[in-house]
Amino acid sequence: MKNIVPMTLILLMFASVFANTAWIEMNENEIDGAADGRADDDVGILGILEPRATKIDTQTGEMRNTVKAGNEVNFIVAVKNYGTNAVTEMNIVASIFLEDGTTATDSSGNALTWTDAVICDDLNACQISSLAAGSYLSGGSYAVRNSLGADIAWTPELGSYTILISLEVPSGDENIQNDEFAVDITVVDWYDLAVDLEWDSGADQAEGAGPHAFTMTVSTDGSVSWEPRNVSIDLMITGAALDTAIDADGNNISGTTTIEAGNLETVEIFFNESAPCDPGNDTIMGTADDGPCDSRNGNASRSVIHYQDSWTFTGSVTPDSNADGAYQVEAALRSYVLFGGGFDCQETGEISVDSGPDGIEGNEDDTRETVTFFNMCEVEVYTDDNNSNNEDMITGFVGSFHNIALTSLSIAQGFDSMGGGEPTSLRGDGDEISVGFSRLFALVEHRGSPATGPYNWSVDFVVHDVFDNQTVATYSADECVYGEPSDYSHQELGAEMPAELLGIACQSHDFGSGSYKVTATVSMIDSANPDESSIDDSESVTVEARNNLPIIDLTLTTEGDIIVGDMISFEVSAFDAEDVDGTSLTYAWSRVTTESTSVEIPECSGFPDDPATPEDESTKGTSSCTVAVDNTWATTLPVTVKVTDPHGGEASDSESVKVWNRHRAEATAADGAVSISYDLTYLAISTFSITTSDSNPITGILLGNSEEGADSVYVIDYAPSTTYMAEDTGSHSLSITFPGSSTEDYSLWYQYPGQNWTLLDGAAEQDGSTNMTLEWNNNSSPVLSNGLLGIFNAAAGDGAVPANGVTNAIGVPMANGLIAVQWTLSGDGLVGLLDKDRVQVCSTTNEIETCTSVAKDATQHLLVGASHGQVFTGTVSVVNINGANPNVATFTATADAEVSPAPTTTFGAIENGSTAWTFTITTADSGDATKLHVCWKDSTYEASQLTPDDLSCQEMDIADGSVDITKPSVTSETVYHFSIFAEDGSGNVVALSDTTTQTRYGELDDPGAGEGTLDDDKSGTTDVPTWTWGVIIGIVVVAFGIGAFILSRGGEGGEGKEWDY
Repeated sequence: MKNIVPMTLILLMFASVFANTAWIEMNENEIDGAADGRADDDVGILGILEPRATKIDTQTGEMRNTVKAGNEVNFIVAVKNYGTNAVTEMNIVASIFLEDGTTATDSSGNALTWTDAVICDDLNACQISSLAAGSYLSGGSYAVRNSLGADIAWTPELGSYTILISLEVPSGDENIQNDEFAVDITVVDWYDLAVDLEWDSGADQAEGAGPHAFTMTVSTDGSVSWEPRNVSIDLMITGAALDTAIDADGNNISGTTTIEAGNLETVEIFFNESAPCDPGNDTIMGTADDGPCDSRNGNASRSVIHYQDSWTFTGSVTPDSNADGAYQVEAALRSYVLFGGGFDCQETGEISVDSGPDGIEGNEDDTRETVTFFNMCEVEVYTDDNNSNNEDMITGFVGSFHNIALTSLSIAQGFDSMGGGEPTSLRGDGDEISVGFSRLFALVEHRGSPATGPYNWSVDFVVHDVFDNQTVATYSADECVYGEPSDYSHQELGAEMPAELLGIACQSHDFGSGSYKVTATVSMIDSANPDESSIDDSESVTVEARNNLPIIDLTLTTEGDIIVGDMISFEVSAFDAEDVDGTSLTYAWSRVTTESTSVEIPECSGFPDDPATPEDESTKGTSSCTVAVDNTWATTLPVTVKVTDPHGGEASDSESVKVWNRHRAEATAADGAVSISYDLTYLAISTFSITTSDSNPITGILLGNSEEGADSVYVIDYAPSTTYMAEDTGSHSLSITFPGSSTEDYSLWYQYPGQNWTLLDGAAEQDGSTNMTLEWNNNSSPVLSNGLLGIFNAAAGDGAVPANGVTNAIGVPMANGLIAVQWTLSGDGLVGLLDKDRVQVCSTTNEIETCTSVAKDATQHLLVGASHGQVFTGTVSVVNINGANPNVATFTATADAEVSPAPTTTFGAIENGSTAWTFTITTADSGDATKLHVCWKDSTYEASQLTPDDLSCQEMDIADGSVDITKPSVTSETVYHFSIFAEDGSGNVVALSDTTTQTRYGELDDPGAGEGTLDDDKSGTTDVPTWTWGVIIGIVVVAFGIGAFILSRGGEGGEGKEWDY
């Protein structure tokens, strides 16, 4: 029977601790540092502790930290308040996403998303009322809960998932970059074979004379159905007090007996996909017609245990009645067989893909190809996905039996680096543990006959490095006074007071990364009666110790612009799963200089430890760093902190820091009488300088909005060593000191070559008794480019922008893609504007901006060169040399360069009136058109090459169904060719495809009658005299007579008549 009682006892001893302590085993993830300074309100997620992210082992290629399908998953997170204010309201949202990015759902179709209202002022609704500045939520380990207040328990199916934990902070969060954290997990199938031994009596230990019957049970479990075959179990029955051991059939099973578990069944044992045993001619792929049958194909008898079923084996042992001593029955999984299409079943071989020139398959001229055959076969396996239940042991004794046993060995973790705090996890054989401080716990018991004892005892611990195959530590312990809810002091083992049945030994050990086998062995100390059973004196566990890297977050805490000469401060928040308080971490700070070299920041970094002063913590460096900035910090360069734990685990974070260079350039002019100083803050490494020289004086110039001419006092040709764009320029000022009087008006102006003069400073200040100073300050524009600096003995005017602006602006689409920008002036319009005020139209299209200034009295500006559908956005403002009036109007317009879509219009019936044709026009789809032009010409033409201006046309509305066109006057028969043009609201015109024609006959004048028609389409009136009508009638009568005579000559019957003319 399994050691349920001792394990239960030790778990109960830990239970009260685990219920109130944080689970601090962290994932191997890093948090990107935020770019801003430490905020008043800033709460963030350090990491997701459970489930751990699934990783691929770089050495073996195997996945670790997988989740077993069907096992419940809880969400444990580490949350910290980085800010200076308490968090008073916060929700935690947990969401599960599938591999394709969609939200996972449960079997009912509900989204797998939960919201946990963890912090609020109503403790009936929330668990916590506030989270203090610098504090961890629940000590750094918080189990996310559902709306009912229970821990979220998700039972995943097979697949890959992303777990996203995010924060909602209604009370305020200035840095949302650390409000989300995600891990990717893989859920895998699992298979389990369990071996269990029990005395049929139900006793933990058999006593006295026998026989004692026992039962071994082998059972299967897993996430999916599977059927192990030929499960091989080693049954080992040994002991000095043993007389006989037999199975249910009376066979001797003393010593070691290999038993095959399962019930015999006939099952398939091999299948070759390329050569199945399927006789007959058919057209089915993968049948015997593809090749000869593989002789390995077929079935055989195997011992099988079905999924979630069990198989039992019974036996009994009889001790020697004359002996005193112990015996034991052990069972251990040896191997089993699986049938499937695994890698071990694959084979490679050649097949013929072309019979060659002779057309006969199998000859040497065949083209052959090597392929892989994915067969089904049996493979022997030696382990399953849960090794902890692959073996079991039961014991018994007879007579007076002296025995103590070590029944449990475990490793407790969760302490800080100095061993303080309480354990938060208990690990056993096959588990992963964290590196760092741990405690080895061994549970010992009195296992002898009731009257034996008491025994003094001690436990020896051995820690062996599996990889290096060497022992790294040995310890002896007989009590446990640390890390337990109640301390255990050493007592002897025995069944009678003051001895105790159970004892605990513990020993601290600092694990490094690697694989370790920990063995604990209990021994009697100075006992008159030696331990008569050594088989239960030892336990071993093998664990994989992995170093969880520190999780860090570097923040620049200095606010505002940083300029050479300032102090700069950083702070790094570091969290290490193996050291909650972080006392064992060391910090190394570095930065990249303007010469692209990385240098240490010695003021903040640790330095080699001095053995003479082991208590000196300064060797570890500091988590905060404040240093002075010199010109080697200039421009945007990274600062990096590397945090290292005692086991070599490192985590780095960098922060790009923008440091402004600053330089004051000096120059003179007018033989030194004028001093020019340019104080520039800029984002570059190079030194800034200026050059100046005298330029020709200027007289009578109109400056700004002044209506009077001004004369220069000094004109200086100025040039900087380099210029910087606005984004690379901070605050800068230009100061000029010159001889002058405080009773005069001076102003400082600047002219870029070919441009107007711009006012820099309009108010001079006295500098000493004989000098004046003019100064220009700016924080937003680029460095002043080369040009002229002019000091004028004139007031700078009022320096005002135009008195009126623009109240509204529109862009009106016109034909051929033109856009007419139109506007209305504000205030009293033109009345309040000066001569130099202009209207400026700025338009942007395709990310290109164009500005044009027009006269102040203009009301429209055309944007040209646009393609159909091109969108323009822009502004219209009134400007002068001092800037723009704040009333600026915006517009948006789309160019219209074509009738799109064109209408579907055709000619219908044409009514032929006396003076006009009435054309029926049928429009099935008007498209973009608003009106039509029915056009004509007395010769053929290609409408698409003309416009209505080239033809005679009649305009009609697109909605009209017909149009009247007056018939042209002609003197001879004329054919008119008609076509249709469509026009849209912007004036664009397009020729449509349908055409038609009409014929017009010539007109004749009749001065006698002047009226009367010759046909429906009046050809004209005649000028024939009245007397001629008689002559015409006579001729007609004679013609009729002649015709009748001719016809009478052919009046004889028959077909053979001859005609006589």
